[in-house]
Amino acid sequence: MSDQSPANAPATPAPPPLPEKKKRSWRWLQITIWTVLAIVGLLRLASCAGSIDLEVRRLGAFMRDDDRAFEVENVGRSAITLTSITVNDRPECTVKSLRTTLFPLKLQIGEKQLMYSDCRVVRLTVRSDQGSATYSFNR
Repeated sequence: MSDQSPANAPATPAPPPLPEKKKRSWRWLQITIWTVLAIVGLLRLASCAGSIDLEVRRLGAFMRDDDRAFEVENVGRSAITLTSITVNDRPECTVKSLRTTLFPLKLQIGEKQLMYSDCRVVRLTVRSDQGSATYSFNR
């Protein structure tokens, strides 16, 4: 017979335990949701920054259809101070009003100011204490 018996057999090492299946983590979903919310918040903040709440209408000044006058109305939530208005990006197109001093012009909520220019108004760039905006008009 053989010298090896089941009692004398060398011990075989036990296999390592199988890794336990981890519970599904929802961490990726939380990160995605917070990232989307952060991007939306930044976009809303960027859209509000530098924008001014004015309504600008082009009107006729002396003749009904000469398009040299315009009306600026504050439709925002607070008073605004206009510091300058440029017509058609040209320095020779000056802005005038019936007021003695035009700028700085403080408009309370709902107030309007009628102004006119030497040129036909196609584009206005309005600068204020809350930012600047450009308004374009076409026929």
